[in-house]
Amino acid sequence: MRIILSAILLILAHSASAESVIVGCTIPTACNYDPDATQSDPSLCDFESCLVFGCTIPTACNFDEEATVNDGSCDFITCQGCTDECACNYDPEATIDDGLCDFDCEIQGCTISQACNYDPCANTNDGSCDFFSCIVFGCNNPSACNYDPEATFNDGSCDFVSCIPAGCTIEEACNYNPEAELNDGTCEFSSCAGCTDECAPNYDATATIDNGSCDAVLGCTNPEACNYDECADTNDGSCDYLSCQIPGCLDPTACNFDEEATISNGSCVYAELYYDCEGNCINPSVDGCVYMEGHPLAGEPICAENVILGCTDPQAEGYSYNPLANCDDGSCEYAPQGCTNPLACNFDMNATVDDGSCEYTSCAGCLNPLACNYSDSWFISNPDACVFAEAGCQVCINGVAVDLDDDLDGVPNCEEIEGCQDAAACNYNPDATDPDVCFYPIADFDCDGNSLRPMFTSFPANADVNACDVPSLDEAVVEAMI
Repeated sequence: MRIILSAILLILAHSASAESVIVGCTIPTACNYDPDATQSDPSLCDFESCLVFGCTIPTACNFDEEATVNDGSCDFITCQGCTDECACNYDPEATIDDGLCDFDCEIQGCTISQACNYDPCANTNDGSCDFFSCIVFGCNNPSACNYDPEATFNDGSCDFVSCIPAGCTIEEACNYNPEAELNDGTCEFSSCAGCTDECAPNYDATATIDNGSCDAVLGCTNPEACNYDECADTNDGSCDYLSCQIPGCLDPTACNFDEEATISNGSCVYAELYYDCEGNCINPSVDGCVYMEGHPLAGEPICAENVILGCTDPQAEGYSYNPLANCDDGSCEYAPQGCTNPLACNFDMNATVDDGSCEYTSCAGCLNPLACNYSDSWFISNPDACVFAEAGCQVCINGVAVDLDDDLDGVPNCEEIEGCQDAAACNYNPDATDPDVCFYPIADFDCDGNSLRPMFTSFPANADVNACDVPSLDEAVVEAMI
């Protein structure tokens, strides 16, 4: 009987052991990996049936997201082209930019960035700019009752009252309403009036407003005294300041707190709100905001609690400028500036704010048809610029008055002087530029008609003159006019 029982148990044990063994591929990288296998048989492992060959490089033209093995077939050429949408030769099917984008073409559209229909690709303004279609009128003040988050232009319709709870907003009033934000004038101060001093004999626990009816409580009323009586409201002169106290600052939040002090001497010094005792921001702005020029702390970091982001430039558009802002967040918007006078040479039709740059000289010139330099291309008349040719003396050539010189002697016609140019002549003119008739004296006479021959005026007193006996020349006294 024992032998039979042992055989049965052996058979059952072997059967259970055989059922618990699972033979399979236990290599995780194999295609037929069996996580449930308990006995590994590497000969069963398959490493090829699950492989997908193809291009595995995501930037290639023929990238195959299902491929697991790169077969070297990646193509980087067929999908090349211009990928810039603003280029003339933009290829919407290209995925790899070939660096050959062409921008040398006219793309019309609105080129003003402030316009509603601004086209960043346009390089030629076609006058289609629209500055109004994208403006949404309404109340854009977040604190208003009728705030419209979609409004871009404040039309003055903001309402700050209709949504505010009304009631008595004075905390000291008997009917104070902590939920009221607008005082409606209903505050009253009598129904809750009485003695509010708990130490007074006639203290009224229901009173919230002290009406001055409390009976006096005698004692030391100075908190710094050793025998200070916090209930006393009338000092009876009994205060003692020396017996128990160490004077100093008792406030732990003060910069000069004295932990050994037992009585305050009024010396406490406190850090400015949001600053430590060293004058440093406890919580500096993470935006790098600093106080602007003109502020006592100019250049110092602004504490995060004090930062008011916004447009700080008063010259910006009114709707974007925030006079309360102390840290510029780049939200300033400016109107187009330029010359707004249509009569100026540099008139800018797109400008809405005149920047004082108007000038009236570059397009001003001579508009007189009689002038040498007349031109109908000038926009503004400048009579002082006109150049006229002197009749008979000058002619207009290429906008310039040119002197006439008929004899080509270098002297303009109008400056010619006719005259005798022979210095020996009686009518010689040293200023003459053109020759004229010269007059000369007759022989033995000068130009004034005076004779140049000798004239005898006296003879020796002892000379006897007769036809046959003439004194010698040496004896004669000769006076002649030459």
